Amino acid sequence: MDQKISTRDSPPVIGPFYIWSVDLNFRLVTFNQALSSAFARGIGAKIAAGMTPLDLLPPEKAAFSPPISEKALGEGLSLDRIKSARFSSGS
Repeated sequence: MDQKISTRDSPPVIGPFYIWSVDLNFRLVTFNQALSSAFARGIGAKIAAGMTPLDLLPPEKAAFSPPISEKALGEGLSLDRIKSARFSSGS
């Protein structure tokens, strides 16, 4: 189900919101139904705890995941910072 979030200082953001957590080896620990459904629709994959980016993504996308995850685990990472890192790396 899509959700709508807005604040006075920003335009509305419409979901679904993909939520997941990984361990220090980048294995999937928890995830929400929206993420599970997106993988099922997008690549026909059923995701499960313990899977890594190599299990879940095409190789060119999986290579991008550890640097972003390392940064998030080390200092926290917002959606804006992820988009900025992605675009500045030429992806």
